[in-house]
Amino acid sequence: MKYVLWLSFLISTAFYITTSVLDPDLWWHITSGKWILAHHTVPKVDHWTIYASGKPWIAYSWPHEILYALTDKYFGIKGLLVLKWILAVLVVFSFFFTFGKISNNWTFGALIGAICSAEASFNFTLRPQSFAWILFAFLLLTVDKINKEGANTKLLLALFALLCFWANTHITTIFALITIFCILFDPSYYLLSVICTLSGLAGTFLTPYFGKEWLAFYQHLNAPTSFKIISEFSAANIGQYDTGVTLIITLLAVFLLTISYKSIKILEAAWGLGLLLLGLYIVKFLPFAAIYLSYLTAKLWRDVSLIEKGLIEGIKKLIAGIDKIPKEGLSFLLICTAIVNGYKAWQSPLNTAIVPKDAVDFIIKKQLPHPIIHRFGHGGY
Repeated sequence: MKYVLWLSFLISTAFYITTSVLDPDLWWHITSGKWILAHHTVPKVDHWTIYASGKPWIAYSWPHEILYALTDKYFGIKGLLVLKWILAVLVVFSFFFTFGKISNNWTFGALIGAICSAEASFNFTLRPQSFAWILFAFLLLTVDKINKEGANTKLLLALFALLCFWANTHITTIFALITIFCILFDPSYYLLSVICTLSGLAGTFLTPYFGKEWLAFYQHLNAPTSFKIISEFSAANIGQYDTGVTLIITLLAVFLLTISYKSIKILEAAWGLGLLLLGLYIVKFLPFAAIYLSYLTAKLWRDVSLIEKGLIEGIKKLIAGIDKIPKEGLSFLLICTAIVNGYKAWQSPLNTAIVPKDAVDFIIKKQLPHPIIHRFGHGGY
């Protein structure tokens, strides 16, 4: 795939998955960021919720909260929308680049990356967890490189840095550590997987809380199952297209696995199944499953792409056909699509059907006494 077409496809995909600002959680991230900027430290206790006020609390996403707070302060809602666009481009780039490098085919990587982006779009918002997807993609690329070439100081430092960024982004670092171990584990030489996993683990302690995020993770381990009323903790619905897209990726990976089953280790495949089941049970984690299954698909394609029969040949013909499309015309069409999607979001940067802007404006105008309690489903926190 030509560079211009690849880039146009990337931008078009990024703007496709980006809608207006609509996540209720964003506002408490901004509030936390404002507090950090005002006090020049991270909070140790909850200062805002009614029933948890004064109780220990860890703002493990503090760098993102500072960024959101500064963006909101200086650029307002449209600044947050632009920040969401930038995040979308980075997410899609991480998918396209990672799967292209792993599969040794930029066109195949872009196609798988676009499918993975379509799945992630259901959960994509301006939140730290979306940035964690980027880190997960680059982690898979790094681990794949270690798997092929062996570990060296540079790659071990890369794992350390990725997990450090992840620990200061989201509390899902456990996914990264399990991934490292499962991909690299070899019964005949298990030391490699242990060293790499420990390198990543060390990075998770380089935070303002010095690794106390692990304690918070342990204490809230049952939260996703205890709060099923929250939509992101509910089970996946087969009627939702993100579930269907994930299953399509799964079927493609399984098909390629039947052709080249020696390309994937048992533990590596088992972790893919585990992530898939977890994502189907708790939809918040489905993007991680889609990313990992896309990685397996790209890795398998690298090994089966020399086969000239059946569906493999059909996919190769599809890729060859895409490569023959005049890049200028298709690139122009893709950029126009991105502009249209961007313009629609720019005209209505805040989704007031989800974010209770009018209600908050009313509360401020009428100076209603606090605290005000509402149902969780109306306005988030």
